[in-house]
Amino acid sequence: MSNVKDFLKRKDIVITPQRYLIEALGAMAQGLFASLLIGTIIKTLGQQTSLDVLVDLGGYATAMSGPAMACAIGWALHCPPLVLFSLITVGYSANALGGAGGPLAVLIIAIVASELGKAVSKETRVDILVTPLVTIFSGVGLSMLIAAPIGAAASQVGTLIMWATEQAPLVMGILVSVIVRRAGSDRPCRRCRRGRLLRPDDRLCRDELQGERRGRSGQSGPWHQHAADGQHRQEPPYLDRAHTGQCHHRPAGHLPVPL
Repeated sequence: MSNVKDFLKRKDIVITPQRYLIEALGAMAQGLFASLLIGTIIKTLGQQTSLDVLVDLGGYATAMSGPAMACAIGWALHCPPLVLFSLITVGYSANALGGAGGPLAVLIIAIVASELGKAVSKETRVDILVTPLVTIFSGVGLSMLIAAPIGAAASQVGTLIMWATEQAPLVMGILVSVIVRRAGSDRPCRRCRRGRLLRPDDRLCRDELQGERRGRSGQSGPWHQHAADGQHRQEPPYLDRAHTGQCHHRPAGHLPVPL
């Protein structure tokens, strides 16, 4: 079992909802916008202005929605180049065979093909042949088997959601808002320019705050907690001993004023 864990860690195969439902899905949305949505906008603009060149350009962008989504998913999963390029074929087949529910089929199939391709990448002397073959065969094979059922199921779910929205728009609006808010709150913390961990709302991460408190607990010298942003600041040296340890409330960004 430990050998399997070591192998997955070495190949950067992380089987978690965070990797697949947040990172991969978010990247797929960007790929969808950069192909299908922007292509539809360009095509509509060409139809309104009677410019055939814009209509053709929008059609080309729309036709590449499947490969764009698959490559975006592969990028989010940290695929090596050969796997990433092979996903172009996988995305096209999954989207074409998935029908109206093609994006969901692309998401599921591209994830499986990406992880299988990563597993065999650089494991043989003929990697340039093995990696694309495994990625394309697994992806296209899954597309032929399950893309159409996934697309049909996605279409049925979409129809059900539309019907429920018409029946109870207030309840469905609240439900969708809660789901979207929950998905947004699960995004990982990021680091700012100073190297500190920030939450999606640009506040300090809980782990960062706890680390600061633990680090400052063993240091000498007066410290107090800033009232505006919750970060620890060292008291200015010109404060006399009578005011040491007091919390001075002031807006964030203002310079300290001597007492």
